[in-house]
Amino acid sequence: MSETEQNKNVTEYILSTLSPIQRYDVLTALQEVTKESEKYNNEEISNYMLNKFQYIYITNKQKCDVILKKILNAKEEYIKSLTTLLELRYKMATNIITIEEKAQQIKEKKLFLKNNENIKILSCPVIMLISLIVLLFALPDIFIKLFY
Repeated sequence: MSETEQNKNVTEYILSTLSPIQRYDVLTALQEVTKESEKYNNEEISNYMLNKFQYIYITNKQKCDVILKKILNAKEEYIKSLTTLLELRYKMATNIITIEEKAQQIKEKKLFLKNNENIKILSCPVIMLISLIVLLFALPDIFIKLFY
């Protein structure tokens, strides 16, 4: 491997560990150094820098697009989940209201039946008492008719 290739490999490795701003600084410094040393011509260095930054830009743009799509999908899923949750809360509230209405109806029916039972219980002795009174008033007439 020639010294030029080794230098490029080392440079690529170093650049891969840096952030884009740091890479730009390193490559600019490299360009200035090579201008002075005349090892590479400016066109080679410019092409190399352009290719590197295009690759970095395209790769980062693709990653950003993928991340943006994931974020948008997650947002849609979140909105769907919220919508479903709101629908379920509405159904639950409707069911609770229905249950409360039915419970109130059952309480009213129980109260009505309880009142009817009290009336039945009260009406039985009252009827017997009335019949006893009628019988007591009628008995003397019956005895009188029987004996006379």
